[in-house]
Amino acid sequence: MVYHAVGHGWTSHALGIDTAGWDIVQDKTEKKLLAQVDGQRVFFKGIPANTNLCYFQEEARSKFAVTVTEYAKLHPEVDVLHVWLADDCMNFCECDNCKKKSPSDWYVVLLNSIDDALTQAGLDTRIAFLAYCELLWPPVHERIINKDRFLLMFAPITRSYKKTYRQELEQAEFPPVPPYKLNVSNFPRSVAENVAFLRGWQEVFGGDSFLFDYIMMWEVTRDFSSVYVPQVIFDDSLYLKELGLNGNVSCQLQRVFFPHGFAMYILGKTLTEGEFDYGAEREKYFSCIYGELAKPVEALFETVFKELPVEYFRFEHARVDLALAVRIRKLKAAVIKFENKYGGHISKDAIVSKSVEILQIYTESLKLLCDCLYRKMRGESFADQKESWLNSCARARCLFICSATYAIGLPTWRAFFPMIGSLKASL
Repeated sequence: MVYHAVGHGWTSHALGIDTAGWDIVQDKTEKKLLAQVDGQRVFFKGIPANTNLCYFQEEARSKFAVTVTEYAKLHPEVDVLHVWLADDCMNFCECDNCKKKSPSDWYVVLLNSIDDALTQAGLDTRIAFLAYCELLWPPVHERIINKDRFLLMFAPITRSYKKTYRQELEQAEFPPVPPYKLNVSNFPRSVAENVAFLRGWQEVFGGDSFLFDYIMMWEVTRDFSSVYVPQVIFDDSLYLKELGLNGNVSCQLQRVFFPHGFAMYILGKTLTEGEFDYGAEREKYFSCIYGELAKPVEALFETVFKELPVEYFRFEHARVDLALAVRIRKLKAAVIKFENKYGGHISKDAIVSKSVEILQIYTESLKLLCDCLYRKMRGESFADQKESWLNSCARARCLFICSATYAIGLPTWRAFFPMIGSLKASL
């Protein structure tokens, strides 16, 4: 086991500000070590953890390095300490001195300072640094001196999941990395664009590296079948070596087991075992958790995947689509048919029994979602929907289902409601 720890938060802790997350503070007084953004040195959008420092200032870098070193001393159990800069984006210092170098150049200067401090303290703690947002652009002038201390973490947070790494990179050439413009540049979207930035970093850093992927943070909330995401994970995991990456730390929601946990199963199995027969493994998995219902349940998930296009929830599809509304109506009918045939299933197997119980909540939420989407795809406004929904007690049912499913795994209140769209205000 390799224990990774921390991440964001160093910038605020270096100034003695103890924040446990992305808390907003009301302090609007200027502080000399903070990044100057839009002419001010204040907390970025009021959030200390999202606020960078003025990395030109030696005092800021020194406080940062001391904070990391003190933490490493207190936590010798940490194998890999993640030293990230502020979260969010477009928040790097715009002062005349900081503008002389790119954010990644200043990051490398800071990392080398941290390495010196750890070496002087006799600590062999390894440091993970990240290529993320502005830091996707590799440094122009500076270089990491002690590459054995560091691991590069490639974090393509804006990557699209339309295609796997293999699917896109075997068809597309790497585009050139555009010049960086401070707090203005757009971030890459496609797989090929993101990997072009990775290749840039690999040219200037020859140490260890790994992927920090977000598919089970973003895409898992759009794939209501939970059968699309595991396919992408499987193919991406097998392609890591082709990318020159030595593993994957999954940036994700913890509750990703609704209606099943096949995605997590595939992630763990592929990273530890490599290639295997994906279809046979899926059949084995569903047989284990659904018993004799495995085939019809698997067929239901495939129907959901087909009729509830992931693109719709990525906002890559027209909001109003009458043809898709008809398909949604048919999907609800298919769900009702499934419930009528298998809803009362009883099993002596405890795992199957619990899985079927969860499945009942899943089908109930699917019907509700279908009703919401049908109205949305037909272009009905909330005013058109409100009376019919309240008269049918849908509001109460929606609240019940969202709370129930959130308790067992569906990332609902942040992901489910926006998909419903116009119902959000009434709930």
